[in-house]
Amino acid sequence: MSERMMRRIGRWTAIFFVVLGLFVGGGVTAAQALPAGTPAIEAEVTSPAEDSGDHEGADDPADPVPSDEPDAETTDGGAGDASLSDDSGVLPDPQQSDVPDPVEAVDPGPAEDLPAPPPKPEDANSAGTESDATRIAVAYGHNVVVEDQTTETTLVEALPDGTYQLTSSSMPVRVEQDESWVDIDTTLESSAEGYLSPAATTVPVRFSDGGTGPIAQVQLPTGVWFSESWELGPLPTPTVDGASATYGDVIPDVDLRLTATSTGMSEVLIINTPEAAADPDLAALKVKVAGATLAATEDGGAVAAEAGTDGLPAARSTGASALVDEVDPETMLRASEPRAWDSSAAESGPNGPGGNATSMPIDGTISGGHTLTVDVAAATTEAGDVTYPVYVDPDWTAGNIHAWTINRTYPTRSQLDGAGYVNGDNSQEVGFLAAGWTNPPGGDGREQLAISFWQMGIGPTAGKHIIRADFNVTETWSSSCAAREVQLYRSTNPGAGANWNQSQSVQYFGPSNQSSDWPNNPLDTVNVAKSTQCASSPPGPVGFDATAGVAAIAAANQPEIVLALRAAHEDDTYSWKRFNLGASLIIKYNSPPSNATSVSFSSPSRVCGTSAAPVGVSAAVGLTTKATVTDPDGGDTVGALFRVKNLATGQYIYNYDVTDQPQGVISRKIDANTLPQNGHFVMEVWAHDKLEYSPNDVKCYFDTDSVAPAAPTVSVPSAPGVVGKPLQNVVFSSSPSDRAGVFGYLWGDTQHTDSSALLMPPTFPAGTTTTLPACGTASGNITFVCPNSSGVATLAPAPIDTDGLLWVMAYDRAGNRSPLTSVAVSAAADTTNIKVNGGPGHQWNVTEAGQPLPDNINDVNTATSAAPTAGFPINIGAGFTRAETSTVPGKLGPRPVLSFDGYSALHRVLNSTDHALIVEGILPTGYNGYALDGQGSQLGQAVSLLTSPTGEVTPAPSGMKIIYSCFLPGGDDMTSTDPNCEGTGITGTALAYIWSGTGTNGSTAPTGVYDPKAIYRCRVGSDHFVSISSTCEGQTFEKRLGWLTYVTAVRAFAPAVNTVNSFTVSAWVKPSDLVDSSRYHTILSQSGTATSSAGTTYAGFYLQAAPVFNKQNPTLRDGVRYRFCVRSQVTFKTDCAVSNVDVADDTWVFVTGIWDSVNKQMRIIQGKTIQGAESHTPATNEINANGQFTVGSSTTNSARTNMWNGYIANPSIFPGVASLTQIDNLSKFTSF
Repeated sequence: MSERMMRRIGRWTAIFFVVLGLFVGGGVTAAQALPAGTPAIEAEVTSPAEDSGDHEGADDPADPVPSDEPDAETTDGGAGDASLSDDSGVLPDPQQSDVPDPVEAVDPGPAEDLPAPPPKPEDANSAGTESDATRIAVAYGHNVVVEDQTTETTLVEALPDGTYQLTSSSMPVRVEQDESWVDIDTTLESSAEGYLSPAATTVPVRFSDGGTGPIAQVQLPTGVWFSESWELGPLPTPTVDGASATYGDVIPDVDLRLTATSTGMSEVLIINTPEAAADPDLAALKVKVAGATLAATEDGGAVAAEAGTDGLPAARSTGASALVDEVDPETMLRASEPRAWDSSAAESGPNGPGGNATSMPIDGTISGGHTLTVDVAAATTEAGDVTYPVYVDPDWTAGNIHAWTINRTYPTRSQLDGAGYVNGDNSQEVGFLAAGWTNPPGGDGREQLAISFWQMGIGPTAGKHIIRADFNVTETWSSSCAAREVQLYRSTNPGAGANWNQSQSVQYFGPSNQSSDWPNNPLDTVNVAKSTQCASSPPGPVGFDATAGVAAIAAANQPEIVLALRAAHEDDTYSWKRFNLGASLIIKYNSPPSNATSVSFSSPSRVCGTSAAPVGVSAAVGLTTKATVTDPDGGDTVGALFRVKNLATGQYIYNYDVTDQPQGVISRKIDANTLPQNGHFVMEVWAHDKLEYSPNDVKCYFDTDSVAPAAPTVSVPSAPGVVGKPLQNVVFSSSPSDRAGVFGYLWGDTQHTDSSALLMPPTFPAGTTTTLPACGTASGNITFVCPNSSGVATLAPAPIDTDGLLWVMAYDRAGNRSPLTSVAVSAAADTTNIKVNGGPGHQWNVTEAGQPLPDNINDVNTATSAAPTAGFPINIGAGFTRAETSTVPGKLGPRPVLSFDGYSALHRVLNSTDHALIVEGILPTGYNGYALDGQGSQLGQAVSLLTSPTGEVTPAPSGMKIIYSCFLPGGDDMTSTDPNCEGTGITGTALAYIWSGTGTNGSTAPTGVYDPKAIYRCRVGSDHFVSISSTCEGQTFEKRLGWLTYVTAVRAFAPAVNTVNSFTVSAWVKPSDLVDSSRYHTILSQSGTATSSAGTTYAGFYLQAAPVFNKQNPTLRDGVRYRFCVRSQVTFKTDCAVSNVDVADDTWVFVTGIWDSVNKQMRIIQGKTIQGAESHTPATNEINANGQFTVGSSTTNSARTNMWNGYIANPSIFPGVASLTQIDNLSKFTSF
């Protein structure tokens, strides 16, 4: 079977190789490249961002590349707007053309036509994020907890009105267990280890169940437990009551009570009688610690850190620092200074002093880093008259300090986190108590003046708008049942736990946020008396308005606030009060929406102007405004207020609020004729979320203008020009009163005087202040030039044919288009450049070259001095059938032709760890491409054309097999001939057909295949790769996969033209099996210049047949059409002129591509009819694609892609713009 017959097996295609040398360079050592020297296929196998256009890699239309990369054309490349259906071979008249006017762009509709909001979420009591929580709260009308904002002390809830509520607690109220939050539960229960332990606390503790061993164990933040031992004998079995375990008579008439708290433990010795107080064991009670090292702090407390670490703070027994907050809460626990109190107040007990009683600090010392000695006897011997029982309380708690009290009576001591009070009840003291009213254990009757502080976390409110903040705390005691004023301030923080002396620089701020607010301008004042001694006003909550203080801290983006309670009159003995340590700060807050962005007009398309350069619009049509509105809160709906002010009168003439929209683009239509014509306006856009507006509005300045310019005046030189050459001193002019912003011109022909089929551009995209295109640019077949301040533009366009009409229009800044005007232009054909003998053109008359075709087909141009090159042949490489003939139009009888089989290239690709095999397509992300020495048939997306009605791949034809890509677990891409990937459980993806070969396991090359090359599957480590080396390039051999064929290019070994300048390229072609093809098939091309950092080259142009994809659904093909593409060698941007006529199989057609560098335009011509045009703007520093001129494929770095399928005859190329008559003569085999 001949190769030609093989290609004729319907859609079955074969494989061929282009040998470039040994198959190396793709990398065959783990994470390394193959040995140096392998030439890379750097043009045809590219990443999507650099798609070359030569290989047309988007053979899978479901994965198109951007529209400026024509390799995966998702549009018709301008054909829809650039279709010419007239058969006369000349441009039709423009007057009947539907010229698009930017002010008549499609109206997207009013605001009510906005996209529907997202579907209603499922109901839940909590959600992971603020936005999700808000959606649920708004949808179902209840609070929803924001899980990712929950901590031991803070709880954030989304509210149904779109706001948030933060509840910040001064002490932990919950703890995370098994990835869930549970409420604090200090109830003691027996554990399997024989201890008594609370159910849920932030600092785990466990108490003795009696007997010998540690009395208590406390877990450090590092996870290590440390133990306290009782040195005075075995402990009795305790009496357990809730969170407390009481060990009776640990010393005669002395009980020991251990209590689990939310942050640790309290340890109270209860001395019941004077005789017990005199026991020598109490004179210096020692508590020994194991598993931790102790150090003292200057304020009399202690810290504990894991034994053997150097994590203790500088403050030790020598007292290097007075600040307790030097304790590292991540590694340490702390103990407040031991305190003692008696029972002189009826309300006192083991939980702490009550009534007007206060606790007295007593000394504790640390020795050896492991022993704490407490002078318990001092609690009774220094006190004078003492009422028993007497209580002594050392404790252990978390390193964080949440609240503290300072007292003028004890200026170097502070009462931290309710030291001496179980759970901090009663511990926070406020106000004045006169001498003689107090009853401390010492009975000295000293006066008291106390201020209490709470440090509260408010991190989630940073930068938010504070709507309301309430500080709530429980008052438990008042020295009088007559109400007294208590003031709330925000204070500066000298350091959590600072004492009286250290707090003298503290400033107290009220609502004005001034240090002078104290004492007469607090955040809030409450006149209250709640106490156990007041029957009509028992202990209860007291609330304070903290809004102004919280707002100041939130505005400063600070995570914590310190709130202070002070008596309004600090010399009033009735002002003495006690409050619980546990307090809450409830904050309702909201994030105002961000300022609107992307404010513009969507219809007509405009971006906003400035006051100095307003954008122009027409008020005669509806204007649709739009803005992007977002809210940092995420989940709630938003709105936009659009207001338009007439700058001449200062009055607002339009005001509309669009509400309840999902975040994103919000639009609103201003109906036609709502705004006055020819006015100056500013549109102000405010974003809002129904609660508040954005910080600022966004202003959009615009002018209205509904009067189109008059048709411009056009003058051209009387002397005829030359086709493709600049026609100097062409002048477009418009009256300054017409305000023309840009002229657009295009070429027509003299046989039509209307615009029925002119190729017009789409609506112009929005620019910075106008929709007008930039000066000197082009769109479709229209070129744009800008007038000077007098409304005049002088230019030098190039005629595109010998007789034509130059059509001109003017656009003003509002987008109003003038009527078209035209002027006849005559031009002579370019006989200097469109010439072979004696000129620079090239023509290869294949039909006259004899049969069989020789190795070299001579250029008709035999001159020796023509530029840029002359007299060079095209070389027919190996692997071609040279005896093919066909009846070419205009020739008598069958004539020799070039025959191409439509094979496609195989490429080996490599990322950092894996090799893969692809078939002439886009590189997978992260892979580099290298030449496999051969080519294979394209399957890829085209597999849909090779399937049965049930979707199965049609079996390979006789003598061939399918190879598959098997993507194995772990990332290895293995090539296999088994669709089930050799028992791996993976289903392979069909790649290509290759030849099976003959003999045992296909060891013998197939017959009838030109220069067959065996391909092998190899492996390096676990990475499979494919090679044509039977030794697998020194790596592990696995199997022979099959055979490919070696076919070289048909090419001239030099560039035929300079691709920066104008040129015309043509050939007779007869396609085969292209109508249903998903691939790209190139007729003529010229290889590019290696300019990228990797030396990658791209063809400078290519004339080819390519699939056209549906604009609405890019996965669907709308047929196959001829196109002519030019690619920049600097930016690699490609533009294509696409024919509006579908390719017909087995039909001869003369196809021409023209690059018109003067008009910056490409044209595709079939026969003598222009079938499509598109603009192309080269880079300012554009360079020539100076590679090989190639027939029947694209060639880059000697690698072949996009082989033509069918016949090609008599290609030609000229360095200029041919007239339609010259093209017609050329198609008739006339040499000139």
